Amino acid sequence: MSIVSIFSIQLSLIPDELTLRDQAFTRSTGLLLLGGLLLIAFARLVRPNIYSTILIAMVKVSGLSGYIRDSLPLMKRGSILLFLNYLLSFGLVIHLWLGQGGMPMGDNVLISMSLPLLLFIAVVGSFYLTGWITGEPQVFKEPMIMKVIGVQSIGLIYILCALLWVLNSVPQNVIVDIIIWTFIIETLYRILKSMIVVYAMGVSWYYIILYFCTLEILPIFVVYYFILGNFSDNLFVN
Repeated sequence: MSIVSIFSIQLSLIPDELTLRDQAFTRSTGLLLLGGLLLIAFARLVRPNIYSTILIAMVKVSGLSGYIRDSLPLMKRGSILLFLNYLLSFGLVIHLWLGQGGMPMGDNVLISMSLPLLLFIAVVGSFYLTGWITGEPQVFKEPMIMKVIGVQSIGLIYILCALLWVLNSVPQNVIVDIIIWTFIIETLYRILKSMIVVYAMGVSWYYIILYFCTLEILPIFVVYYFILGNFSDNLFVN
């Protein structure tokens, strides 16, 4: 076959016009994605070893509070930037997920803006409340640090999921699976580490299981079934 024939065949494969994407994205989606990428870039700029620190903190069980105090103080700029990225990226992937089902924009924005913060407040608030009731707030110090480190890690994964979603380079159902399993695995892993730390402080297994089942796992199921019952048509589409 001649070079001219090959060139002609290749030209015939080029479409006459561009086809529309299955899901169009607004300018605000692009700006939110850019904002998340800038947040994680600035976090590394102010603290160059921040991502290796997060990785070590995720694995570490004992001595976490001292390690974080020396390596990544929670109220310093790097940690705050990663927390803001969690709020933004988690909200963005929820927005994209709900948007594929045609949810009304008002409901979409309300859920995507409020759910990440409400989930965080529910867990941390339960730590403070239980510590106040029992008079032993120090017991929940490291579990609270684990929660902050956990959401920061989730934010890093979710901003990549949002980027892949917008670029349309990975099937959306695969990205949704990554989003769901990231949240489940991080939650179960953090709860297991928290139970080990609290048990090492002398708290009975009975109270540990009762606490985590009542104030951590139960609220997640409540939110899940509420969303499933009210917005299932928007979440699970072909």
